Amino acid sequence: MRTKKKPRVAIRGWYGHKNTGDDALAATIVWGLRRFLGARLMDMMCNERLVLPEDVLVRYLSGMRGLDRGQFAWRMIRADLQVIGGGSCLHDNQGAGALHRWLRFMRIGALLGHRTVGIGVSVGPVRTRAGRDALGRLLDRAALMWVRDQRSVNFARSLTPNAERNVFLGPDPAVLIDQVGLPEPHSLSRPDVPVLLVAPCNRYYVPGAEQANDMRRRRLAECLSHVCRQSNVLVRFLVMSGGEALGDLLTCRILADDLPPGRAEIVDYDPNPLFAFRVIQESSLVVGVRLHSLIYAYAASVPFIALNYHVKVEDFVRSVGGAPECLFESHDFDPKALAARILESLQLPPAAILPTIPATESKQRATESFSRLAEFLSAT
Repeated sequence: MRTKKKPRVAIRGWYGHKNTGDDALAATIVWGLRRFLGARLMDMMCNERLVLPEDVLVRYLSGMRGLDRGQFAWRMIRADLQVIGGGSCLHDNQGAGALHRWLRFMRIGALLGHRTVGIGVSVGPVRTRAGRDALGRLLDRAALMWVRDQRSVNFARSLTPNAERNVFLGPDPAVLIDQVGLPEPHSLSRPDVPVLLVAPCNRYYVPGAEQANDMRRRRLAECLSHVCRQSNVLVRFLVMSGGEALGDLLTCRILADDLPPGRAEIVDYDPNPLFAFRVIQESSLVVGVRLHSLIYAYAASVPFIALNYHVKVEDFVRSVGGAPECLFESHDFDPKALAARILESLQLPPAAILPTIPATESKQRATESFSRLAEFLSAT
C-alpha cells in the first residue's frame, strides 16, 4: 500500500454470536485498522450489528444467508486487505473446511495484488493431517500474522519456516477495550461489601462433557458456598456468552441458586463489550473461566484466579506473568483449596497478587503491534 489511498478492508472472525470476548476483539480490531491504517468503511461477516467505536463504519454481511455469503466472498476477494479477526479461529475443531475457505480467498486475492493479515489470533490446535497441511499453507501465504501467545508462535514455526518471518507475538487486542472510543455503558450499583466476580463457561471443549460439566459446577458451587460462609462477599456472576446454545446464563443460575439468599446476583450479557469491563473494574477479585474475563481483569488491574478449561487460558496467564497458584485446572480442582485461595486473595492488597507484567506494558505493546502492522503494509 504505497499510495495514500484508504485501503478496502474485509474482516472475518467469530462475530455476532453474543460473546463478549469476540465483541471486544471486533471493537479493538476495527479501531486499530481505522487509526493506524486509515481504513474508513470495512466489510465484516457478522450476523448482527455490533457495538463498535463511534468513528468506525462497518458494512455487515451475514454468513448464514447464501446471498450475503456470496457478497462477502466477492468483497473479501476485492479487498486490499483481508483480515482474519482475532481469537481462536485457526483450527480444525469442525474440520479443515474453514481453513480451506480462507486459502481460496487468499489465493484469489493474491492474484489481484491483495494481502491477508491475522490480528490477535491463536494458531491451532489442529487434529487432522488435512488441517495441519491447510494451516501451514495459510501461514505461508499470510503477509503478517499477529498471534497472542507463545504456544501459537512455536506451533506456527513447526508448520512452516516462513513463520520466522511473518509471525510475531503481541498481546490480545482486547487489553485496549477502554481506549477505543466505545460508548459508555450503564453502570451497576456499588455494594458496601467486597465483590467476587465469577465468569463461568457453560461449555467445555471435552467430548461428551455434560457429566464432567455437572461435576465442575458442583465443585464450584461447593467452593463458593464455603467462601460465603467465611466472608461477607457478594458473588456476582457475569454472563459473557449470551447465546442460547452456548450461553452461560444457565450455569450462572444453577450456581447462584446454591448460595444463600442475597449473596449472589447475575449480570446478564450486554452487547457493549465495555460493559463487562466496567463491571469487572468494580470488582475485588475475579474467578474466571472465560478467557476475556481474565484479560479484562488484567487490563483493569483487578486480581484474578483462572480456571483453565482450554490451553488459551493457561497461555494467557503465563504470558502476563501470573502466579502458578492463581491457575487451577477446571477439570480437576479441590473446592476447598480454591476457596482458600479466594479468601486469601480477598485479604491481600491487589498489588501483591497482580501479574508481574504490568497491564500498561501490554497495552503499549498492543498499540505498537497495530503500528508495526501498518508500517509493514506501507513498506511492502
